[in-house]
Amino acid sequence: MKAMTIEVPDEVQEADVKRAVAIRLFEEGTVSLGRAAQIAGQPKLLFMEELARLRIPVINLSPEERARELSDD
Repeated sequence: MKAMTIEVPDEVQEADVKRAVAIRLFEEGTVSLGRAAQIAGQPKLLFMEELARLRIPVINLSPEERARELSDD
């Protein structure tokens, strides 16, 4: 993993920046749920709750995969 340094206003907390980056990376599919939670510095369950609050799906199936999962076969 590589470390990065960015400058933010004093009122912005480091934890908020980490969480925002982790959410974005997960949403884009760049990192897994577990990796995103690790980047955010949160337990996976807490990170999942944050995603739910933001209405970001934890499981992202394609329309074909969704149809297969919902079929009665």
